[in-house]
Amino acid sequence: MELLATIVIASILITFIMGIFIFMQKKSDSQKDEVKGLSDITIALKSITKDIRFAETGDDDESKEPVETSENEPFNYLFIRTTDGPVTYELKDDILMKNNSKYIYDVQKFEAIPDTDNDNKIDIYIKSKSGKEVSTEIVLRGGATDDEPDE
Repeated sequence: MELLATIVIASILITFIMGIFIFMQKKSDSQKDEVKGLSDITIALKSITKDIRFAETGDDDESKEPVETSENEPFNYLFIRTTDGPVTYELKDDILMKNNSKYIYDVQKFEAIPDTDNDNKIDIYIKSKSGKEVSTEIVLRGGATDDEPDE
């Protein structure tokens, strides 16, 4: 009888310990996914910012803007003329594409919105499927405009 009681108590303890272990493992996996999602979209935002900083400026052809975005919603396309050649970012089927190659997976939303009040500003917003989101406002660097006096 004592042996049966010992086996029952041991089984209850093992079940309790395994339940705690499984809970901790699931929590750890979900936290890894959240961190990965945040890391991925942060890397994408840094890459976009870097590419915009290397955008060509001072082109004699005024029709060639260094950075172009989608004309209408959704603003999920970004074209950048860099000194190394054009760079494009576009959201297709939850994948952020860079130059038509898969770049960042599990992206729920990507927007490059031009500022309506200032042609030299672009708001970038990226949200991962895990719910993490990053955004920034980028001011384009450029040469003199028509409003500034020539010296």
